[in-house]
Amino acid sequence: PSPECEREEASPEREALLEAFALRDRMLALVKRGDRLGLGREFERLLTVDHPSGVAANAPMTVWRGDLVPKQSVVRIIDDVEEFERLCDRPAPGADDEVGWCEDEMEYLAGNEYTVDGVNEEHRSYQIDGYCVPFDACILV
Repeated sequence: PSPECEREEASPEREALLEAFALRDRMLALVKRGDRLGLGREFERLLTVDHPSGVAANAPMTVWRGDLVPKQSVVRIIDDVEEFERLCDRPAPGADDEVGWCEDEMEYLAGNEYTVDGVNEEHRSYQIDGYCVPFDACILV
């Protein structure tokens, strides 16, 4: 091969692209493994480059986080009021009881950001503006 071809084959750009392709393949394999373990969504969120904190934009929490700090941690409630109501009317994953839905009272929470007032381990929920909201209806901000 000509010297130009050899230089092109060994270029830093080419090496970086090859490394990126290999990393993508490893990440896809890891997400598939996570799917088999029931953790695929969480793996995808952790591997999202735009959000290195592990929280994908507009994605509700998929696992309970009892480590949120009252009066400091901020969450946004999902936008979809019907889905929000459905999540409130069934026990959150890992909880024994549902938090319940207060008709004509809780709709205004949907789509808005709030500072967490408290953490309820029993219901796997966060106290927001006087209501308990299941963790999987919350988006960590």
